[in-house]
Amino acid sequence: MKGYQLKITIKGSKPPIWRRVVVPEQFTFCQLHQVIQEAFGWYDYHLHEFEFKKLGLLIRDPGEEDDLMESCSCDVLEEGTQIGTLITENPRFIYTYDFGDAWEHQILMEKEVEYEYSYPQVLKYKGDNIPEDCGGIGGYYDLLDQLADPEAEEHDLMEEWASRQGMEEYDLDKVNANLKAHPAFGQGGAGDGQENAAQERGVQEDAAQEHGAQEHLVQAHASREHAAHKQVTGLRDTEKPETQRPAPRVIHRLEDLFSRFEKTELLRIAKVHHIGGCDELGKNKLAPALAAALLDSRRMGQFFGTISDETAAEFEKAAAAGGMEYQGDLEALRFLHYGGYCGFTSMGTAVVPSDVAEAYDELNTEKFRSERHYRSQVWACCKAAVYLYGAADAGQVETICKTVGCEADAGEITRLCREMKGVWTDFAYWDGRLIDWDLVQADAYKDVLNYQKGKEFYIPSAAQVKEIARTGAVEIKRHIRPLKAFFLAMVGCDEETAQEAASSIHHHIRLGTTPKAVEDIMEHFGLNLDSQEKMNGFDEIMEQVWKETRTVGSCGYNRVELDAKTARIDPDAPCPCGSGKRYRQCCGRK
Repeated sequence: MKGYQLKITIKGSKPPIWRRVVVPEQFTFCQLHQVIQEAFGWYDYHLHEFEFKKLGLLIRDPGEEDDLMESCSCDVLEEGTQIGTLITENPRFIYTYDFGDAWEHQILMEKEVEYEYSYPQVLKYKGDNIPEDCGGIGGYYDLLDQLADPEAEEHDLMEEWASRQGMEEYDLDKVNANLKAHPAFGQGGAGDGQENAAQERGVQEDAAQEHGAQEHLVQAHASREHAAHKQVTGLRDTEKPETQRPAPRVIHRLEDLFSRFEKTELLRIAKVHHIGGCDELGKNKLAPALAAALLDSRRMGQFFGTISDETAAEFEKAAAAGGMEYQGDLEALRFLHYGGYCGFTSMGTAVVPSDVAEAYDELNTEKFRSERHYRSQVWACCKAAVYLYGAADAGQVETICKTVGCEADAGEITRLCREMKGVWTDFAYWDGRLIDWDLVQADAYKDVLNYQKGKEFYIPSAAQVKEIARTGAVEIKRHIRPLKAFFLAMVGCDEETAQEAASSIHHHIRLGTTPKAVEDIMEHFGLNLDSQEKMNGFDEIMEQVWKETRTVGSCGYNRVELDAKTARIDPDAPCPCGSGKRYRQCCGRK
């Protein structure tokens, strides 16, 4: 077997920061991307591309944004292209990571070598790892100046921030161990031939049929990123029980848990953690490699570093079960299940593998708990702002933070949003704002911002912030219950369809929709109002839901509250929202 020896240098670094690596000759550009990420300590949070300037050629991830592709006059290839097809005749090319910070890596193919391994290695290096989101090469050297002066303003804060962002002394042995175990190219992982090709075709066909990857085992609410993206169409991915094999009652290793999952589920988890190059692996290699990646302390710290106190407490109870089934609050564990750190059984129980519990114990220091609590508060306030306003700036999030006793200011909120944008996937961080994923499409958030100009914004209570953080919505049960009951009684659909249709209608009303859009949702779910009685009943319920739902166009207020601002309501009268409470105890409390 042969390989290619490459020297990869950060452009503009003085003295040069570089890595000399050797990779198998059959590697693709997708796999080379993963090598560079691991070799330089990047987190793979941002877009990237390879460029052969003399050829006028770019190589990009096929999932990259269409507007970037359309603005390019170069020829574009996909990352499945093998590197050997280009670099033997064109040994110099550029890899750019993070188009904001614009980290250019100059790559030189130094020579072809005899190489017997299926995984890459770093042979030599100069320079330590650079922190993510530090502002490019200029920002990096500014940061070094600050860190070199203990008396500099915010020295300790910047030192802590840089550490969290991956700035650390280079550990060659650790990097090579990670490369050897990496899901994209672990031992034997350079390809399983026809078996992998057939499995990949099966994955693609399953994904097309299901409109997205299915989560493992019990039915439940959509996860953070999952819900944010699927609500665009009003659809939810369905989770279905594993019927082929019952889950074992005791699971000591995460690898054993993953061996029970379908490959589609493992690929979904890999995507959550920004682990690329997994499609080519067979399940028998993917399961242990993915487990090793998730148990890495840096990756685990990022994922657990933003969970709420409630989720942490419930996870610790489940972890104390020693790999056995735990019957508790599955909803509190939903995010960690989404990230692959625990399993759910068809019996309504959770399982935390013993090695996950042990890794968490090492991670869970007093300092980590303090940072986690702080981040979870900021995240909850960010999520509340996006839910209520559709698009929010750091100043609006700061106002909400004050209601929950969080002292984060706008500058700190901005810093955290940049730092955590690879983990906080509930909303987009775009154009200096936090934006609902649905409104990112076609820049719809700009219309919302124009409509909101000059209006007063609703400030949620601490309880409402907590509810939004936990469930992804506020007061939603009261809003969709009558719709769901109507669909069950009058249309005769099943309970799952009724729940999904009611949730989708409520979601679209929140973002601002039209009666025609509601009709389209009804048609999509096959809900037919075939009599005047049904249409009248539906209209009556919809009028109430429309009045009570907090909308982004009204800056988080509902119509009842807006009407109350212009019309005097007796404080002791029943609240117009229909809650059954007095007005002063309900919508009038503001």
